[in-house]
Amino acid sequence: MKAHETDAPGLWPGLIGRLPKAVFVTPMVVHWLLLALRYRSLTLPSAANPAIELGGLVGESKIAYFGQVRPPQQAWLARAGAVAAGPDAPARARRVMADLALEFPVVAKPDIGWCGFGVRRLDDAAALDAYIAAYPAGETLLLQEYIDLPGEAGLFYMRWPHETEGRLLSLTVRAAVPGATVWSHRMGGRYRENRAALTPALSEAVDAIARGMPDFHVGRFDVRYASLEALGRGEFKVLEINGAGSEAIEFFGEDVPFFASYRGVLGKNAMLFALGAQNRARGAKPCGWRALVKAFRRQHRLLGLYPEAN
Repeated sequence: MKAHETDAPGLWPGLIGRLPKAVFVTPMVVHWLLLALRYRSLTLPSAANPAIELGGLVGESKIAYFGQVRPPQQAWLARAGAVAAGPDAPARARRVMADLALEFPVVAKPDIGWCGFGVRRLDDAAALDAYIAAYPAGETLLLQEYIDLPGEAGLFYMRWPHETEGRLLSLTVRAAVPGATVWSHRMGGRYRENRAALTPALSEAVDAIARGMPDFHVGRFDVRYASLEALGRGEFKVLEINGAGSEAIEFFGEDVPFFASYRGVLGKNAMLFALGAQNRARGAKPCGWRALVKAFRRQHRLLGLYPEAN
C-alpha cells in the first residue's frame, strides 16, 4: 500500500487517473482472477467484513455502516437518517430532519451510491421536495447534516482478525472543484497523500470507531475537518464509511508514478483476498458470484436514475 513512496521521481505521475476505463481495469481483472485461483474463490474479498452485505464490495447500504457504530463513537458521525422515496416521502423526510434536529442546508444522497452520483446540497424545503420527486420510487435516500468544514480526507483503515488494534494505512487529502458538494475523482477532484498528518490520536480515534463495529476489518472513512492540526487531534466528522470496495484514492494522486499506482491498487486487492481467507478460516462465508453480479447490476442501474449531483 506504500509502494509509491520509494519511487522518486518515477515515470508518468498521475497517468493512472487519465487512462480509459477499459485499459485501467484490465490488469486488475487479470490479477483478481489469478488471486481467485490461488485462494480458490472468486468472491473471497466479500468475507473481508463479514457483518456488512457483500463485505462492502458493491451495492451495500451506507446507512447500515452508521447503524453499526456504537453510541460512544457516534459523536464522530455526521447526523443522518434514511427515507424511502414515495408519495408521502416529503412528509417523512421532514419528520426525519426534525428527529435529528437537522436544519437546511442538508446533504441528500443515495443509500446505495458510488463516486458522488446523486449527492446534492439542499438549501430549502422546495429543493428537498424536488430531489425526492426526482428520486427513483421505492429506493432509499439519506438526509445528512451539512458539515461546513474546509478540509476533507479519506482515511484507509485495516485490521487483521487476530489483531486487537487496527491501523491507518493512508491519509489522502482531497481538493474538489470550487463550489462543488461532491468531492470525487469522477467530478474532477484531486488527491494528495499526506502521511505526515497521521498521528497516534487520529489512528486511535478511527480505530475506536472501527473496532466498535461488528467484524469490521477494512475500509475507508471519508471525513471533514477544520484543519490538519485538528484532524491530527482526532477532531473530525465522518461523512461516509466504505467497505472492501473502497477506492484506493491515494494511488490516483497527480504526483504518484504510474507503476507505483498500479502496484498499490493491485496490492490492495491482494490484501483483501488475504483478509477474506483469514475470515473464511474463522467461519465467514464469501458470497456467491451471482449475488455479486446482481448487486453490481442493481447499483449500476440506480446510478443512472439518481438526480444530478451538485
